[in-house]
Amino acid sequence: MIPAKSLFAIVILAFCVCKSGRAQSGASPQLWYFHHSYLSNQSAVTSSEAIIDQAAAAGYTGMVLWDSGIDFLQDSWWNPSYMSQVIQYAQSKGLAVMPEVAPYGNSYDLLLHNPNWAEGERVIGTQFRVDPTGTTLQMVNSFPGLVNGGFESGQTAWFAYGDAGVSVDHTVAHTGSASALIANAPANARLSQTFAVQPWRQYHMRMFYKTRNFQGYSQVEVFGDSNFAYNRVSQPLSLAANQNWTQWDYTFNSGPHTSMIVLIGVWGGSQGDYWLDDISVEETGLIYVLRGTSTPLSVYDPNNPAHVYQENTDFGAISDPQLSGPTPYFQDNWHPPMVVPVPSGSSLQPNQLVAMNWYAIQPVYGAATASLTDPGAAQWRTQNAAAVGTVFPNAAGYLFGYDEMRNMDSTASAKAMNMTPAQLLDWHFNQTYSIFRGLKPQAPIYAWGDMFDPNMNAVNNYYLVEGDLTGSWTGLPADVILMNWNLSALNTSAAWFAGLNSQQPVAHQQVIAGYFDSGNGATSATTELAQVSGIPGVIGLMYTTWQDDYSQLGAFAGAVRAGWNTYLASLAGTWPSVTGFNVLFGSQSYNVMGSSRTRLPWQITGIQATFSETITAGNAGSLTGISATGFSGLGTNTLTWTFNPIALGSFTVTLAGSGADALTDVAGRALGNGAGFSQPLKVLWGDFNDDGSVNSQDQVLVNTATHNPYNILADMNGDGVVNATDVLLVRSRIGTSLH
Repeated sequence: MIPAKSLFAIVILAFCVCKSGRAQSGASPQLWYFHHSYLSNQSAVTSSEAIIDQAAAAGYTGMVLWDSGIDFLQDSWWNPSYMSQVIQYAQSKGLAVMPEVAPYGNSYDLLLHNPNWAEGERVIGTQFRVDPTGTTLQMVNSFPGLVNGGFESGQTAWFAYGDAGVSVDHTVAHTGSASALIANAPANARLSQTFAVQPWRQYHMRMFYKTRNFQGYSQVEVFGDSNFAYNRVSQPLSLAANQNWTQWDYTFNSGPHTSMIVLIGVWGGSQGDYWLDDISVEETGLIYVLRGTSTPLSVYDPNNPAHVYQENTDFGAISDPQLSGPTPYFQDNWHPPMVVPVPSGSSLQPNQLVAMNWYAIQPVYGAATASLTDPGAAQWRTQNAAAVGTVFPNAAGYLFGYDEMRNMDSTASAKAMNMTPAQLLDWHFNQTYSIFRGLKPQAPIYAWGDMFDPNMNAVNNYYLVEGDLTGSWTGLPADVILMNWNLSALNTSAAWFAGLNSQQPVAHQQVIAGYFDSGNGATSATTELAQVSGIPGVIGLMYTTWQDDYSQLGAFAGAVRAGWNTYLASLAGTWPSVTGFNVLFGSQSYNVMGSSRTRLPWQITGIQATFSETITAGNAGSLTGISATGFSGLGTNTLTWTFNPIALGSFTVTLAGSGADALTDVAGRALGNGAGFSQPLKVLWGDFNDDGSVNSQDQVLVNTATHNPYNILADMNGDGVVNATDVLLVRSRIGTSLH
């Protein structure tokens, strides 16, 4: 959804947000705008304040801040004072402020800290030969070459599609005497060729193109095993109307495939002339080679793989200068690979053949995704979250940047998890969720919807993701609010997140990310509201631009306000439902809906329930089964009941749907259409392994958890960390049981 962060901007507007970031009533939609900035100097502050003034004047009450500086907040060289100025200014104008965090789509800013944290694919068995002087390793190109890449043999090998407008031109050529010509194509006009490859090898494609009075859309596509489901390259070409011969290069990984098909040309027709010539493919190596703890490299004898050679002894240190020199990283698609030196005293001999296994990132559209399993990236996330908590003490919520994640489940550390990509995404998302819940338990969590939507990216073979993202939605916490930008299938997608599909029964609240530079804010908002008519749980819309076009803010907002009551009226016959049921302990919370736990291992102090819409009537007595001592949140979609600490016991907690204490929405509709909601709870403080008894095994397991990534089930006191204090708490509870 968000194209090339640090290259483009997005503006999101959501409606009528209170200071907590939640809608005040069903009659008032949320209104956010996604504020793009780079707050590194006073001039940037001034520019941001002007945009804030514009948004406030138009009636917007919330700002989502997308700024690279958020990813640098823990760095000593970064000055956060400019960001603090903007936060304070926005709040003085009545705007709630929510940062976008966890950049796991385009991870450029995160990877500036260490590009080796990128999610790289394996490359297996690349062969090198020691040069005759015994001083360097020279890569062996196993690829014999494309057929007729210079079109000197006419239409041989390239013209299987038979598209109109494609021919061979014997009057214009980059080299030789011929080239391919696409001229005034009435529709798709493509060259294609199938070729054999070695699985999990790195290849370099090169070609030259020229234009004259050209208009049209051109791209290069490479698919594995001639199957369009396995897309390995999808690269648009930026063609000027008149352009002399220009070189184009691209590096790609063959993945698990033994053959590839390349398509080059025009999609949707064209005008003018477009020549292609000297198209070539070769095997290459060490382009964007990653040297991190999750991406090991080994050099070995291909005839005896157990015989491994040593770096800095048998061969010199290997790295890609592009990843060790000045930024920017990942901005080209090919560059000459390093030459690997062979030091004196090496056991390698002149002309000896060796093989190499290694990992490399293949950027997609100039973007790279951070590894979900690299320990360095995990440490960055923890440190960055703490810094976000300091700079955003009054955060109205957090927007997670899990969006268009085109690389996943590839590194050695990812494979060691033995998870599908969907499971891996859920595991990582929930870790991030726990971290930010620990910062501010009451703050809502928002997330882009595409990675959890089967109508978008939650599918099998999404770009370079190794496996299936189907089912990623099953691990999504129920109280996460989805930013839904699937405008091409909005009705279907909104119904999906509303829980109206049996495959996804959880009723998430959602905000529709609209506009997308359509040029007409009013029409966009009107159309988008019409698409979600009758679908409950939509709490607002977002104005979204990646061209820094703020000109339609007012028109978009006005159309939403004009159409909001019509949307509410379309919900007649619906009623509020529970979308999340969290127990509170310490500073943490845990959603028991969908949890496989029988017993909760904490001392709980409260219940926090989220609903499919705003609840306007209810009180402390609306919760029964436990005696509440406090109640808050009325007028939002999240209600909290607090009570005296409970360390042991079995309960059935009920939320009232009828009677004087019934929970109702702005239209007086009762929870569950009068049926209310019930949730059984068992609490056994210290029972980490959920076997009904607190014993030494729980103590050992919690002690082990102190050395691993944060596990909320081991955080016995709910302080956001697992340490010796939690171990001692378990020890003090040994002997208690609940069956």
